[in-house]
Formats: sequence, structure tokens, C-alpha cells
Amino acid sequence: MTAPQVLLIGKRNEESVALKQQLSRNTGFQVDLASVANKAIQQLTSGNVDLCVFNFDLFTQDRIQMAMDIRSLGFDLPVLVLSRIIAMDAYEGIQNMKNTILLEKPFEQKDLTGICEKMIARMPVNQRFHRRFYTNQWTSMSPFKGGDASEAKLFNLSRGGAYLEVPNAAVKTGDVVQLKIQLQEVYRKYNVNAKVIWTNKVGVWGTGAGVGLEFLKAKDVYRDLLHKI
Repeated sequence: MTAPQVLLIGKRNEESVALKQQLSRNTGFQVDLASVANKAIQQLTSGNVDLCVFNFDLFTQDRIQMAMDIRSLGFDLPVLVLSRIIAMDAYEGIQNMKNTILLEKPFEQKDLTGICEKMIARMPVNQRFHRRFYTNQWTSMSPFKGGDASEAKLFNLSRGGAYLEVPNAAVKTGDVVQLKIQLQEVYRKYNVNAKVIWTNKVGVWGTGAGVGLEFLKAKDVYRDLLHKI
């Protein structure tokens, strides 16, 4: 019995290469990486692809069209979209697409593996993302244990976390920080604790280093700090 075939479409960078290796190792699937449209179409027309996976940093309405183009070419295979930042206008579009799932980064490896296995088996899968809201406003971020606050541009906010870009701050994955958020629409201010889940030297919107945060409860903050002692 031949292994299921997965076509991973995205930039040929460290993340995509690592993702290909992880999928192959954890599932036994045959994973091919296509970084250009022509190669992707060639792979699809071979008729051996069981699952198409898009790997994006920013997911917009234009990116939805790429998934729709696969359908228009007559391919009815399941589509999984991986993305860090999701534009508001893309939510409704992705939810209305047949057999298409959006998985928000960062994610647990077991979630990715399980979703891929279910989609290839044509089993039902629920969408796996918090509804994010595009904010585009200034905020401030400071180390949890004290220190100078850094001005940051907050672009996306959800119940689980946030994405912001910081022009002048040295943060790394695993840091615990405090974020001051003022919701302009309701005129309320919040101080929240968060953990840095991932960083990029250059953010998607080009206003500084990209930082992905996961909001923490008090007990989680102290647990993370104890692990650093």
C-alpha cells in the first residue's frame, strides 16, 4: 500500500523545509514541497495528491483565491491552510469553502498530524482558530519582571493571543511580557500577561520585528518563570 501524498505549497524557507520533515516523520506521508505555481500544478495534475497544504505568514482574501483556483481546475482534494496572521475579510471566505480547513500558527504538532490524517481519510474536521480582530493601533510591551516598555504596533487580537510588531525591542521565544492594550472602540484599558510564542526579524507589515503572543493566566506566568530559575 502506497503512502498518502501531501503537496506542501509555500516559500522554500527553513519553516517549510522543517514542516515537510515533521510531516513525513510523524505520519509516514510522502510530502513534496512546491514553491512556485507551475510545480504545484504539475504535481496536482499527476493525480496522486491526497492533501494540499498551503503555508502562509499572512492569509488574505487573495490567498483564498489560490485555494479556489484548485477547485476550479477540477481537483476535489482536501485543502489545509496554515497561517500566522489572518485578515478579517478572509474568515467568512474560508468558512464557506468546501473541505477546506484553516489552522492558525503556532500550533501543536499533534494537532497538525491529526488534522492531516483526518482530512486524508475524508473525516469531518472542525476549524482550529480563535477569531482574530484586526486592530492596527499602538500599544506598549514590557518585560514581566520589570524594565523599559517598548512601543509596539498591535495588528491582530483574539481571546487567545495577539500579533504585534516591535521596532525597538529584543524579545525571544519563551519570554514572559506584559502588554498594555487600550480598546479604542469601547474606551477600556487592559494589562495582560503573555508569552512570546514566536518571533520574526521582519514583521509582515514592515513596522518592526514580528512577535506572536499567547495570553497567560497568573498561574501559568509563575510556572513559566519558575522553569527559568
